[in-house]
Amino acid sequence: MRIFRRRSLRTIHEAISTGEGEPMTQVVSKAYYKSPIGWLEIHAVKNAVLSVGFRGKRSPAAPAAAPPLTRCLREIDAYFKGKRTGFSCSVTQQGTLFERKVWARIQKVRPGHTVSYGELAKAIGHARAARAVGSALNKNKAPLFVPCHRVVAGDGGLAGYAGGTWRKRWLLNHEKTLTLKKGRRVR
Repeated sequence: MRIFRRRSLRTIHEAISTGEGEPMTQVVSKAYYKSPIGWLEIHAVKNAVLSVGFRGKRSPAAPAAAPPLTRCLREIDAYFKGKRTGFSCSVTQQGTLFERKVWARIQKVRPGHTVSYGELAKAIGHARAARAVGSALNKNKAPLFVPCHRVVAGDGGLAGYAGGTWRKRWLLNHEKTLTLKKGRRVR
């Protein structure tokens, strides 16, 4: 069970496991980034991104970025400006073993490439679990960092995406352009 205590928009506490089974409470920092596909709301703890959410086109009241987010924001900015294709920031998400397998495998799909839900299911050893893969991707709280936009329908068509299919199309086209600029071959 995850525990959340909301004290204000700027201070959120979440119980996170330290690896030894001892829960510890860390303050979550929040920042916003104005991207070509709308405002992004990013939450992070001291050493990892927790979530990236699409906020639409309306400008939120943005607090100054806290130190845990400055590197993350620089990487997001470089990505949208075409200076990088991936991210080095750590991401932490709570999920089942199956969901974590899906999230880990999708991070191996190179920018500018796609994989179908069925191919992804087969790659993690669950050939008949294409729908479960879709459900796991729907629970992904850190799109861009865990690039679920790179998963398409079996026929190559754009399937559902929490941020909307227009954002999915934009991100795929952006990554294809980036990989072509860098002289990489794109499938």
